Amino acid sequence: MTNLQDRQLKIQEKRKKTPRRDFLMEIASWYSLTFYKNRWLTSTYPYTDRMTVVSLQSALESDSIHREYTSNFLCDLQWLMKSSALPAINHRWQNENAEYTETAVNVKNSYLSFTVTKWSQNILYSVMTRESNDVLNSIDVIDWSSIVYSSVAIVNSAAVFFSKYIIDSNNIWFSENLIGCSECLLCHDLQNQSYCINNKGTSEKFIIYYQKSYTHQRV
Repeated sequence: MTNLQDRQLKIQEKRKKTPRRDFLMEIASWYSLTFYKNRWLTSTYPYTDRMTVVSLQSALESDSIHREYTSNFLCDLQWLMKSSALPAINHRWQNENAEYTETAVNVKNSYLSFTVTKWSQNILYSVMTRESNDVLNSIDVIDWSSIVYSSVAIVNSAAVFFSKYIIDSNNIWFSENLIGCSECLLCHDLQNQSYCINNKGTSEKFIIYYQKSYTHQRV
């Protein structure tokens, strides 16, 4: 049995016992959405003998590593992984209060989030946030969006709750596929509309009342 076949069998045995939730978190994403305590560092890498050098920097500050490589690719790769420093977490530019954020670029007040970039602030439990503020439990919120809760794919919008695929809109609740809309509840596939419930126009007072009532029922 070759070294590669032996590794494949070990992986198969491990995955047979892996819960579906852990499998999705570890394998079916771009990277593991998990933080570990690796020695004294908060790291995206668990402690393992396969990768022993974890640092605050993205690479060793020393000179390049020199080695005469062999014909065994896996052995050479293992040596490189153990000899090259990996960043505990990936931070660029100036970040403030973002110790528990993986891939942060000029971010302030971000916690347990991933890929938060370009002047984003007050981000919690979110993934892929850019140039946006006050985002909670959301994915792909970009281009100066703000006050976004439990939503997906929000672009240049404000006050968006439990919605997805919202562009250039504000005060949107439980809706999807809206462009240039405002004060909409339970709507879908609309463009440049205001004060709508279930895609039908209504008054400002009624939609505010309906938002409060519907939100209270969902909570």
